[in-house]
Amino acid sequence: MIVSATRRARLVFGILFLLLASNCGGPPGVIIIGTAQAPGADGLVDAQKRGDTRSSVSVHMERLPAPEQLGSGSKYYLVWFTPSGGKPIRAGALAYKPENRTGDLVKACAFQSFRVTITAEASEIVPAPSELVVAERAVTAE
Repeated sequence: MIVSATRRARLVFGILFLLLASNCGGPPGVIIIGTAQAPGADGLVDAQKRGDTRSSVSVHMERLPAPEQLGSGSKYYLVWFTPSGGKPIRAGALAYKPENRTGDLVKACAFQSFRVTITAEASEIVPAPSELVVAERAVTAE
């Protein structure tokens, strides 16, 4: 896979920012990077433990193209939580802001270790994620 110099620099900067911020009490989280469906998209996923098995998850994405640009009648970005060996569970739709191309979701989760997947969908209520995956990342609550 060939990565452009701009994308590589943005990724390196993001990693350095997170490392420095974690030492300074800054925003926690892990970087999530867009797939080939949304190559300029990136953001942060923060999962915090809430009890023995649950967590609170915050997803923030930037540089998201309008879902309509991805085809297949897409109108929404949905977030899915998938436990190891389990089926994806729809967490909800990102609150997408077209004026600045960002999306946010804060949601409780029944797991502390899981995969976060963001897909483009035609409806907010679909039984399973589509093939239009725009970002994906394994997460463990801290």
